[in-house]
Amino acid sequence: MVTPDTAADDSDRERGQLVLTAAIGIGLVIVGLVVVINTVLVSENLSTSESLESSDEVTKFSTSAQRNTRSLVLRLNHWQRNQTGPQIGRNVRHNVSNYSRALGESYAETGISVVNLSYNNDSSTWGTRIVQTNDSWITDAANDSDWTLFESNDHANARRFVFNLNTSHTSTDQFNVTFDNGTETVEIGIQRKRESIAVSSERSLGGDVQDVMCDPSGNRVLIDLMTGEAFTGDCEFNGVLNRTDPERTLEPPYTVSVADGEHGFGKFSVVTNSSLDTSSGPFGPCDPQQADDLGVSRTNPHDPCRSPIVWRANITTTYQSTSIDYWQQHNVSVYP
Repeated sequence: MVTPDTAADDSDRERGQLVLTAAIGIGLVIVGLVVVINTVLVSENLSTSESLESSDEVTKFSTSAQRNTRSLVLRLNHWQRNQTGPQIGRNVRHNVSNYSRALGESYAETGISVVNLSYNNDSSTWGTRIVQTNDSWITDAANDSDWTLFESNDHANARRFVFNLNTSHTSTDQFNVTFDNGTETVEIGIQRKRESIAVSSERSLGGDVQDVMCDPSGNRVLIDLMTGEAFTGDCEFNGVLNRTDPERTLEPPYTVSVADGEHGFGKFSVVTNSSLDTSSGPFGPCDPQQADDLGVSRTNPHDPCRSPIVWRANITTTYQSTSIDYWQQHNVSVYP
């Protein structure tokens, strides 16, 4: 008779239980690790998603702030004829501050971000607006029909050269505006034909001469020589910024001159990046007090004059939330 070895059996059972217990323990550890890892991954994904969403919000805020600042400064530049640099600077700072306050209130309603926008006058770039605000012949203050608005040695880049012509008094004889960068010229001829304004555009280095008819609205025709279009949208021509072939845009700096200006009648405004000296040249400052301070004659309301404009506005944008602290300076081109 064989007697069972109970001690050995007990030992085997204990080892089996230990192995089972260890296996269960390892399994629980693995399950726990999987849960922890998944939790970390989910948390990271949520965090990344929130960061990307916040980043998109910052981009939208920054883009919108720059676009609306440009529109605001553009309006203030052309708000009135008799403005000095300090006046424009104060007006821009005040209006940007009001816009920033309204913007901040709209973002505060969401409860997740704080935004701010400020205008830096000393870091902004200034230019000049040459303007004739009353109907008159397209001549200079000395009544010369052939004259120069500004020259290339002023490093001049022009934008928004707008004529507001009176079709009743503009002559059927042509007057011309020429842009010359020393290598190539764009010559734009303007005259009345019946009740409309005929515009021709010709480049010195080839290309077809383009003739278009611009119909009046209320006895007026508004055309921009830079973009080559009427504000009513009824006519288009190749201006200095060539519409049909952007590669043929006339590159600045250039001299801008008028020939036979006595044939044109109306108002005009042109802006340039040059801060031209308002104490000399073919026209003086628009602001009467500034003319007195400089000891020059006051400008006749029917003559062209000069006033400063903000060419490039320097602004600081700030965006703060729980996940982002953003601060950036921008140079906003008012006349892109």
